Amino acid sequence: MIKTDARIDAVVNCVGKGDRVAEIGTDHGKIALGAAYRSGNPVIATDISEASLEKARRLFTEAGAEGDFRAGDGLAVLKPGEADVVIIAGMGGLEIIRILSADIAGFKKYILMPHRNDREVRDFLIARGLAVVRDELVKSGRKYYRLFVAERGVPVAYTSFERVFGKPCKELDGYLFERKAKLCALALKARGPRKKEIDEELEIIRNGNG
Repeated sequence: MIKTDARIDAVVNCVGKGDRVAEIGTDHGKIALGAAYRSGNPVIATDISEASLEKARRLFTEAGAEGDFRAGDGLAVLKPGEADVVIIAGMGGLEIIRILSADIAGFKKYILMPHRNDREVRDFLIARGLAVVRDELVKSGRKYYRLFVAERGVPVAYTSFERVFGKPCKELDGYLFERKAKLCALALKARGPRKKEIDEELEIIRNGNG
């Protein structure tokens, strides 16, 4: 039995039957393996680290699953048209944006889970004219992770509140409570531009959705 967590499960559950998936930055390979099970197709698992790829290979071998493992940076190791779904999870949002900026042909579906800078990822997807069909928080342990699923289609409208904190979801209230407490503590010591940023974010939280 492969041990996973809520974060991994949330990403894998976005994969559909028959999807042809490429996971960029696979690391241990657990997401790629889950995607292979759900899609029913071999998954292309890539990583810039050959050592990480070896971990993923071992995981697939132990599970008796089939995968295609490639070492390289970002989307450079993919051939046009061989995957219609891309997964990028477990890295910063700015790195995700850098990788996707090289996406010329476009994928049918993007499953993204940045560990930070999720607001920038949201803005990037909106600017690309993609329909962000899922924009929610996943709590795994004591941490919150932002999950995006974007597809080609009619862009989804966002309020000013949602551009910062995402669409309403079951974890949002708890996240905002913790975020507000953290910002209030930071505001006591912050000065200059940083203090202004914190005050602006607090004001958005206080005003709420709409």
